[in-house]
Amino acid sequence: MASTIAITESELKSLKDLKGRILGNDTEKNKLINDKSAFNSILEILSFDAPSNADFSIFNNLQREAAIILQSFSFDKNHLDTLMSDSLLLTLISSIIKNPSVLAEINLKTLINIRSLTPESSLDLSTYKNEDLFIETLYNILNNGNSSTELCFDTCVLIPFIKSTHLPKLYKPIVKRFSIINSYIFRQALFHNNTAENMSNYENCQNDTLSPLPPSTTTIDTYSSDIAPMLYALAHLIEVIYLEKGKIISLPKPMYYTLTSLINSSNLNVKLSSINLLTHYTIYHLSPGKRHINFMKIVPSLVSIIEKSKSLKSNQDILLSSSYKLSRKMSPLYLLSKITECDESINHYLVNTDAIELIASIITDNYNPKEKFLSENLLYKISDCLLILSCIASSIEEYRSQITKYNISPIIVDSLLKHFTIYNELQEIKSNGVYKISSSKTELLLRLSNRITLFSAYLLRSLSRSTALLRTYLVDLNIVEILLNCLRVPQGVVECFSKELQGSEILLKTVVLGIISNLILDFSAVKNDLLSSEVSALFSSFIDKDQPDILRLNSLILFRNSLFGDDIKYKENFIQILPFDKIFELCYDANPQIKEQAFNILRNLSVGRKNYANEIIASFPACKTAKLKGDYNFLDFLLNNLKQPHNEPSLIVSINYILVHLAASNAKNKALMMCNIPLISKILEQILSRDGVHSNKKTIDSHSYNYINNNSNTNNKINNSSSSYNIKSNIHNHEKNNDNRNKSFVPTYDRRITVCPSNSSFRSPEEQYNDYWKIKLSCLWIVINLTWKEEITDRRVRRTELRRQGPEIHSFVPERSSLPITSMISDVSSTGQSRDIIANSISINAANTSGRENDPTHDSLESTSDIRPDDMMDLDVSKDENTFSDYLSARMRALKLLDLGFYTAIKALNNECEIMDFKERARTAVFQMVLYESKG
Repeated sequence: MASTIAITESELKSLKDLKGRILGNDTEKNKLINDKSAFNSILEILSFDAPSNADFSIFNNLQREAAIILQSFSFDKNHLDTLMSDSLLLTLISSIIKNPSVLAEINLKTLINIRSLTPESSLDLSTYKNEDLFIETLYNILNNGNSSTELCFDTCVLIPFIKSTHLPKLYKPIVKRFSIINSYIFRQALFHNNTAENMSNYENCQNDTLSPLPPSTTTIDTYSSDIAPMLYALAHLIEVIYLEKGKIISLPKPMYYTLTSLINSSNLNVKLSSINLLTHYTIYHLSPGKRHINFMKIVPSLVSIIEKSKSLKSNQDILLSSSYKLSRKMSPLYLLSKITECDESINHYLVNTDAIELIASIITDNYNPKEKFLSENLLYKISDCLLILSCIASSIEEYRSQITKYNISPIIVDSLLKHFTIYNELQEIKSNGVYKISSSKTELLLRLSNRITLFSAYLLRSLSRSTALLRTYLVDLNIVEILLNCLRVPQGVVECFSKELQGSEILLKTVVLGIISNLILDFSAVKNDLLSSEVSALFSSFIDKDQPDILRLNSLILFRNSLFGDDIKYKENFIQILPFDKIFELCYDANPQIKEQAFNILRNLSVGRKNYANEIIASFPACKTAKLKGDYNFLDFLLNNLKQPHNEPSLIVSINYILVHLAASNAKNKALMMCNIPLISKILEQILSRDGVHSNKKTIDSHSYNYINNNSNTNNKINNSSSSYNIKSNIHNHEKNNDNRNKSFVPTYDRRITVCPSNSSFRSPEEQYNDYWKIKLSCLWIVINLTWKEEITDRRVRRTELRRQGPEIHSFVPERSSLPITSMISDVSSTGQSRDIIANSISINAANTSGRENDPTHDSLESTSDIRPDDMMDLDVSKDENTFSDYLSARMRALKLLDLGFYTAIKALNNECEIMDFKERARTAVFQMVLYESKG
């Protein structure tokens, strides 16, 4: 208790006089808040407990007056630092717990006002020791039927601002309160859309993309102040329940039906609150097949709200009523950006309804590159629009072209340029070589700059997927040097700020690397600007072990794409920047995706006019990491990796195509492979394996239907480390480091990581089917190349140069939720070639028969001019009755493959397959083996 405060009538009168002076008088407010002693005395009144002999009427009035005085400061940002202080927030929370009947309503409003002063503000209760007691107090308010409408309103409006693991406790009392009102609203909606003879509208509501008509306007307006706050609160709670507890909720059908009718309401708060709840419910608690149905109901209503609020400035599109001070994450544009991340097919609807023009106009109307500063609310509005456009541009070439018609490019370039300029100025502030620049205002500036820059980069990355734009639009932007400058920002500057901002900057660099991965492709008009040794050294700096895995991985993807072309000089420079020893070391990395990209680099180095197949095999035994692991033979190393349990199919395919290229390189390498019988047997095992996957596409459809409709995760507990991500393939995973390096920190606003959760280890039947045949096809190419007999001509080059790994272009991904950073891989896709199941995933062309001998049965040794005796030193010829010299003959290789059972295995597989490209390769492989057998 604060002994300096007397519980007397005179003290109460003094407090009332003070209240009268400051209300509406900014001068008096400034005087009070600058007088620390006087201001702290107000806090003390709320903090102390009344003695047992006190006049409780006076005590309660004292606390009420003090609470009102504090609330008067919560309506503007002039005293934001004081309002955000832990001591003030703790006082407000503690006093609610101690005296809820007197202070709850006033202090809850004060907390709402404070949190709504900044768009991204939240009330993190984890730092307060009375966290559970505060949630218990809110629970009692909601669970008490006698609580006033106003008190329940404020409680529900505050909930979306709260971060607490105890929040799920509030779900049931709110649903209970809503159900009482819903019994009447539901009946109206039911009778409005059905008849006694025909209840199909209700019966089919969960499978129909059309939403029912709403109840009467009078009914909705009567209950709007009751139901809208509850729906906003529930929208937040069901997200927390999934992310914090891993639990799946199923809304009662009557409640679901009511919500889908309310999204058509003319009452904007009822409409938006219903959309909020349905959006979060759909994203976090429905199976993929059910999501699209709900989104098709939600999006038309959501777009209509955006159209109505388009001309409004600041955050008025969020505050649809002065009584509601909502979290920014309840805003229409934010919700639409989440939906477009989660469901790509929604983008088609948006394009067909001219939403591109709507969203683009919001950006161009609100952003002026000549202005030095934007308000926070406008910045977030523009950022959400940029993200929506990046989603729309993620996969359809026509949509990208449409987006470029609007004058958005100056905004993209300006945001990137300004962001680097801010950091460039900060680099000058040093003391004894150490950066001394951390401050709350500078951090806020950087955080806001990072946000709009990041979302501009997302859009730029989506646009950079276009082959046409890589030669036109992106050239005109003159963006290369600006992107490189973003990568050059010293980590020492970034480390002066919070972990959250550090994570945001890491994510921005990741996206920039993704953009450059597309700009560096062979058909890009700006590729040559990115091939210098200095620039390559910059990229390679992100591969170092002290870098976050997210950057290491994306740098490797960039290098992989850079090697897709056949630039001999660049390859030579590349080997100087990233020598084989380093690449081999990365093949041992604990992160399987880093390992995969290292293998992909070897895959692309082992093919082309200038290939390093021989050097790869020869240099592996000298690798320091390989020696430490006890590995001395490259082919055995590949075999050991193929034998690892639980390998991702993409990793298997990458290793297999290294073998494809080795088998296409020269006779020596073919013979080395054939002498490694365990390796050849492993390839046969892959051909024979069925892995429980339905190899016939016709049988997939029914299983896909069952997967879509039954994979609702009803009893699926998902732990927090992997509960929130997985959107399509390996596209765009992010975040936490499995090997506990703890080097990256994920910005809370990066929803590309947090939307559309699913179990990341589970693949749909279609994905399994695709992976199944990718592996089989790679095995066929190994057989084809092993049995292909070379002429000693340049035609060998024409054949092998077609078999490097194709570029995998970085794109947007609504990018699933917060998976660990070890699984982060920038979204990848095909280069825009055929969407055929094989052509889209295996960047390897059909056999170039121009390299075939006129007489395919001719049985002569292939070129052995590059064979050295020491190449055979490590061979265990006891594995096979044939010798290395025998396998220099294409005929002997073919006969051995026949003996091992490849003919029978491939023929059986061919009979199962319906993919024409695969069947053609299978026939080629069988044909080459049979011809040699026939001659024999």
